[in-house]
Amino acid sequence: MEVGYPFGHGLSYTIFEHSHLRTEVRGSDEQLEIDVTVTVTNTGTRDGRDVVQVYDEAPSAKVRRPVRELRAFAPAEVAAGESRAVTLTLTWRDLAYFHPEFRQWYVESGTVGIHVGHSSRDLPLATGVDVRVTEPVRPLHRDSTIGECMAHPRGGRILASFLEQKLGESEMSRTLSDPEVLARYASIPLSRIGSFPGTGLTEQALDALISKANA
Repeated sequence: MEVGYPFGHGLSYTIFEHSHLRTEVRGSDEQLEIDVTVTVTNTGTRDGRDVVQVYDEAPSAKVRRPVRELRAFAPAEVAAGESRAVTLTLTWRDLAYFHPEFRQWYVESGTVGIHVGHSSRDLPLATGVDVRVTEPVRPLHRDSTIGECMAHPRGGRILASFLEQKLGESEMSRTLSDPEVLARYASIPLSRIGSFPGTGLTEQALDALISKANA
């Protein structure tokens, strides 16, 4: 919808132009920083003050996100006819959102769109920044599948060890303790393993295994 006064809109007695957008990525994971530098030029006849605004556009997020979000802004005093470079820094925390499954702040790898301008509807400069971060370990729960458990860095080993102890040298043990065979059951939830003959996997034992894997 067209609006009279978009978010970030401000009035001035002069005119500003933004140009020469540059970005620099430093650090990784939680030490990630993105410097966004833009040249602000006062093309009017009076000295004035501009507010440079930086919005980001999330990569193909796995959860629903806003189209763009304001991440940084900074005032710039620029005399008539002059230019100055303004640098704003985005951090890992600026890009993070609270992931409902990981239950922690999370930054998704991908291309982050950087938009710079005068308001949410006036963003003449744009570029993309490639962000790569270490994926957190997805926690296990009762509804996690056997496949997800086997892909977990600790869950698969813990589950196989439990089945080996419970089933001994039986045919079911050889079936369920073999990761390749167990992969055939990849879509079955962990909560169903207790129904397999001889496993003896009670709800309490399953909770203990899950807690141990997530520890």
